Amino acid sequence: MKSFFNCTYHIIIASSGDKKFLTRVNQDILFNYIRAMLLSKHCTPLAINGHSNHIHIVSEVQPDLAVQRLVKEIQVNTTDFLRREKSVFPEFIGWDLNYLVLSIHKSQAGELKTWLADQFNYHKQVSFNEELQMLEVKAENAMG
Repeated sequence: MKSFFNCTYHIIIASSGDKKFLTRVNQDILFNYIRAMLLSKHCTPLAINGHSNHIHIVSEVQPDLAVQRLVKEIQVNTTDFLRREKSVFPEFIGWDLNYLVLSIHKSQAGELKTWLADQFNYHKQVSFNEELQMLEVKAENAMG
């Protein structure tokens, strides 16, 4: 029998104090760093985006890698990277200790990728806190 797994997660990490540090100019530098990090861990990044004070990561994760450990590694490694690149990310002070991880079905990834691709325009109308509340309600409804 062939092994099969579907460990796909939507990870949301906010900056400490919701400090705005991410811009359209510097965001791809961070997103590419995260993408390379995920690939080095044999994960399959499906979407990475964010807006000003937070990032979204949608990725398949190997079943032997605890998602909590992965998030901690992302936080630690990107903090080191962003501090080394202080001239590009001068406003970054650190990540919030709390984060949100939602397990999703791989079939939801396409719709999620489309939504995440438009974070800049989305956040012209919806605050980060409103976005989190909406995601939490969706997750609760999905659990029944």
